[in-house]
Amino acid sequence: MKHMYLSIWLGALIAAAVPLPPLSAQSQSCAAAGQKSPQPRKSIEERLSSMKADLSLSDDQVAKLKAVFEDQKAKLDPIWQDASLSKEQKQEKVKPVVMETRAKIDGVLTPEQKTKLEQTRKEKKEKHAEKK
Repeated sequence: MKHMYLSIWLGALIAAAVPLPPLSAQSQSCAAAGQKSPQPRKSIEERLSSMKADLSLSDDQVAKLKAVFEDQKAKLDPIWQDASLSKEQKQEKVKPVVMETRAKIDGVLTPEQKTKLEQTRKEKKEKHAEKK
C-alpha cells in the first residue's frame, strides 16, 4: 500500500510539471538506502520551455515561473539530501513545498492556462497510472 501511495505521489509531482532536485542528489540518497533511483527529471529550463510551448506563456510569465521553480529547488534540495530522514519523512516535508509551488504557479497563469495545465496534469497522471 505504501509503495502504491508513493507511486501515485511521484506521478502527481511529475504531472505537476514541477522540477525536483537533480538526479545526482536523489540517486545518492537512494543508493545509500539501497533503493532504486527515480527517473531523471527535466531541468528548470527544460520545464519552462515545455510549459511555454504548451501554455503559450509570455516572457514575463516565464521569468516569474523560473523564480518559483528556483525557490522550490532551493527548498527541496536540502530535504532530498538529508540522509537522516527516512523516505516517508522526506515525502512529508516535500508535500507543503509542492503545494506552495502549485499555488504560486496558479498565481502566474491566466484562467485559460490554468485549465490547460490541469488537463495536461490529468492526462499525465492517467498515462502514468496505465504504466503500473
